[in-house]
Amino acid sequence: HYSDSLMHLTWPGLMLLFSLMRLGIWHQRNLHPDKYRPEQWFTRYALTTAIMGLAWGSVFFLPFINTDLILYGALLMLMFAVTASAVLVLSVSLPVFVSYTLPMMVCFSLAAYYREPTASFYFIAASLIYYGMLFSMARTFNQRLMASLKLESENQLLIKKLEKEAKERESLIEERTRALKDSENRLRIVISCAELGYWDWYYQTGVHEVNDRWLEMLGLTRSDIKNSVDDWAERIHPDDKERMTKIVQNAIKTRTPYVADFRMKHKNGEWTWIQGAGALIESDPVSGMPIRLCGTHQDITVRKALEQELEFRARRDSLTGLYNRSEMEKYFMKELERSSRYNRDLSMFLID
Repeated sequence: HYSDSLMHLTWPGLMLLFSLMRLGIWHQRNLHPDKYRPEQWFTRYALTTAIMGLAWGSVFFLPFINTDLILYGALLMLMFAVTASAVLVLSVSLPVFVSYTLPMMVCFSLAAYYREPTASFYFIAASLIYYGMLFSMARTFNQRLMASLKLESENQLLIKKLEKEAKERESLIEERTRALKDSENRLRIVISCAELGYWDWYYQTGVHEVNDRWLEMLGLTRSDIKNSVDDWAERIHPDDKERMTKIVQNAIKTRTPYVADFRMKHKNGEWTWIQGAGALIESDPVSGMPIRLCGTHQDITVRKALEQELEFRARRDSLTGLYNRSEMEKYFMKELERSSRYNRDLSMFLID
């Protein structure tokens, strides 16, 4: 009842227009990322963000605002909420954060001064203190986020490097194994140079021979083993034992090599991640019964730790260590499906 409908539509129209401009830039960036240089994309984004901040602040200059204290107070609370939310949303770039929030504070200060010049000083001063707190929080978030992104980038590079080295080593092992099948002595020399654990399993008798590197990976000595296949079977992790047994049996049945990751118990009680490779190299020509298998062990504990760290960072918030939104959505959808499946009510607590 303060003004006509055209005036009511002015401010929402501006907000919609500038929102569509930001959305358009985002869409163009996805479709044609090479159309402009990164700094040009950033400039356009920062400019539209600043215009959006001006649009938010312009609400205090609408003619009917100053006639209603309740409406004025509600809009003031809305502005504080919008600027506070910008700390989390825009603190990835401090210039963008400032270009978005500063116009709101300036517009509010000017409008407050215009409304009541004599009484606005303390109000404006309090708002500036509030804005200083917001900027300090945004700067802290920015520093932590940049540090997190840097660490994640370094981890990605390290993981790629380790994966490349692992692939190169696996390729080298396969190449050398194929080339040296007919020469056991040369094979042992190659494996020793590559610092791989070597095992030789006589399937019918159960005799299981290993080299020194195989023992070193588990902190063992010759006196700790029985030279039987139980040296492997008794130390493999219970959760991996059934799976590895099936893999080995399938390799025997299909006469094909295998490569698999599993855990073995170190002498100190910890679990060591092993990448095992093996193949059936000798079988009875008449009955086809397996006679001898050979293979290698490689310690990949460090690589597994990096993979677990990467998975942790993909599922959890880097600041708090809590599940991130994507993980929570998966969990919530699972609970919704279970509730629907059993036709039960579902309650959820949100604690602020």
